[in-house]
Amino acid sequence: MSTELWRLSALDLGQLFAAGRASPVDALEAAQARAAAWEPHLNALSRDNPRARSEAEASAARWRAGAALSPLDGVPMTVKEFLVTEGMPSTYAEPGEAPSAARDELPVARMRQAGLVTLAKTTMPEFAVQGFTASARFGVTRNPWIRPSPPAARPAGAPPRRPPATRRSRSAPMAAARCAGPRRIPASSASRAASAGYPGSAVCPRRSSISRSRAHSPAPSPTPGRCCA
Repeated sequence: MSTELWRLSALDLGQLFAAGRASPVDALEAAQARAAAWEPHLNALSRDNPRARSEAEASAARWRAGAALSPLDGVPMTVKEFLVTEGMPSTYAEPGEAPSAARDELPVARMRQAGLVTLAKTTMPEFAVQGFTASARFGVTRNPWIRPSPPAARPAGAPPRRPPATRRSRSAPMAAARCAGPRRIPASSASRAASAGYPGSAVCPRRSSISRSRAHSPAPSPTPGRCCA
């Protein structure tokens, strides 16, 4: 069943955990497998969480003991690269490394208090100043629906009205960030990335015609090299 857990919402996963029909470890493994299938085509993750499995195992133990922290305890989540996250470096996509943080920033702390499991951190533009998701450090992040166009900068790692790359590909059902970007950004993000000189970015001929209904339809299969997949 773990291969299908990536299809479920955060609330659905919590209900399975409560019923004993799946565990947070199963959900994490499904999320990791889904991310591994998509990451070569999207480049949406900046770094994995080395403690993800131990977090999932701790959550599973809480569910078995009847001591879940919340209905979402054990649900996989992603965290935007610039959010300070305990045990992981946090950068603004600038060159150079940062030390691992000793504490969590408030959005991450709140999600951890609910028991969510950090799968990985997500990419962002350098210093969060561009409207598209590309940087010299991480390269170009691509939109699952309109490859090779990049998603908008803030939606790339945040949970706005128009889902980020990790949520569109259903690698994780939840994401932590400070803000959400406007829905109009994706229509022009590819042309700005191309004009900024980032290799591999191109303007999708249908980028302005993605409908609201399609944005919420099931994610496509990972097919490399296709535009408007």
